[in-house]
Amino acid sequence: MLFRVVVVAVLVVMIGMAYGTAIADGRDQAMVPQPRITCDLLS
Repeated sequence: MLFRVVVVAVLVVMIGMAYGTAIADGRDQAMVPQPRITCDLLS
């Protein structure tokens, strides 16, 4: 249960940071980091 909460929190933070970067760059880069995050969780 705790592990699941930690994983969700990390995902939200990383996706949020990526989305913020996309807004700052004025480009749609929010989708780029997500496959890497998924690979990190699976490995």
